[in-house]
Amino acid sequence: MNQLLIKLYCFLIIFNLFPQLLKAQCILGDIEVCSNNSLMYHSGYVDDPSNPVISWTWTVSDPLKAKIIRTNIDTLELEFLVSGHIDLQLQMLTEMGTLINCDLNISVLENQDFDINMTTTSGCKPYVENIENGITCKGNYSTFTTLEHFAYLHYWVYKNQSIGSGGESDPVLFEETGHDTITLVSVNTINGCSRSFIYIVKVIDIPDSEIGYVTDSIMSDTFCAMQRLRFINKSQNTGIVLYKWEVRKLSNNQLLYTQSSTDPKEDLVFQFVDSGNYKIILNAIDQCGCSSQDEKTLNIREGVGITVECPSVVCSDSLREVSYIAEDSCASYSWQVIGGILTYQNHNMIRAKWTESPPSGFGYIKLTTTGCSGDLCEGITIIEVPILNAYAEIKGQTYICEKQVCLPIQFLLGQGQVINGLSAHLIRVNYKFYPVTSLLKLLLHLMIIPEHLI
Repeated sequence: MNQLLIKLYCFLIIFNLFPQLLKAQCILGDIEVCSNNSLMYHSGYVDDPSNPVISWTWTVSDPLKAKIIRTNIDTLELEFLVSGHIDLQLQMLTEMGTLINCDLNISVLENQDFDINMTTTSGCKPYVENIENGITCKGNYSTFTTLEHFAYLHYWVYKNQSIGSGGESDPVLFEETGHDTITLVSVNTINGCSRSFIYIVKVIDIPDSEIGYVTDSIMSDTFCAMQRLRFINKSQNTGIVLYKWEVRKLSNNQLLYTQSSTDPKEDLVFQFVDSGNYKIILNAIDQCGCSSQDEKTLNIREGVGITVECPSVVCSDSLREVSYIAEDSCASYSWQVIGGILTYQNHNMIRAKWTESPPSGFGYIKLTTTGCSGDLCEGITIIEVPILNAYAEIKGQTYICEKQVCLPIQFLLGQGQVINGLSAHLIRVNYKFYPVTSLLKLLLHLMIIPEHLI
């Protein structure tokens, strides 16, 4: 009887200790880890063939400190968010209904998160405010910084090469457009934890600013005073977000005029009143604040330019010749027509036909004079002639619907009446209905009058 009691007592002790042994041994994985890291954990329980495990349930004691990324039967991937202690639990259910509980206490070591900032140290100047961090231009030097911490060592890497250590990297030259990366490796000197941070840099091409004239035929660096000159923007690069024009007097760098625009088609038009040397500047500024500058130096001669009568508005492709007469005060006159044909020339008078429709909307007469009397300027005078297209497309409804039947109908001249003009480019037409079998035609004759002549 005593022996039976002793066996029963031993069985109860083993029965009570067995789950504790399982708890200590049935989760395999590191018990000391670094935060901001993820690791795999596995069940170490050895199945009993007569009573196999049929389900596995994983839980963590504090979801704010560790997050389960994924599970696969008896395997778990766990991400450690902050330092501290957590318990990882695994509950297994056998085929006969036995519950087996496992627990693993994990110590999570500090592994701090560090931010990276980029600063352009040389290259183009930041004209545009609030530039997004991480964008720079080809040819720029940039440095990278992070928070210094007494417990951490920082190492900077670019293209598998060391670019310094500590809170600031050495300057990095970006020579190719596209996306590039900077790596920061931070090592905790107390617990040995390390972490890599990747900073993505977008490198864009530098802008290419260029000042031009409406046509190369009038390119010159010497002009007469008291005339309006037009300079066009010929800059190239789709990343340009701002264009900045300046007119400065060369002798003292005095700023006479400035003009900013986001429209690449906006020209600079300026009238030079006084003689002297001037500088025209165009800055093309891109989205990262980099700029490219083009300059032209002009000499404005003393005296006023020749007056030409009368550069009025003309229509392109016109059969009519237009006469232009300059005051007869110079020994010689050399005429050039840009955008048309010079049909007749006699000293200080010409006739021209404007045969083209230039995209700029202007044709030009270039007049070069010598041997002028009085205070007249000997040199180049540019006359800008507004040119309108002789033909334009009329857009509007081309289908008339009656009783659910829609047919293309044209209207006969005289059967339509212009009611009113809704805007500079829109009119309303009232028309009479005809049987749908009728084919009618509507001709609209529009006379376009320039605003300054109204």
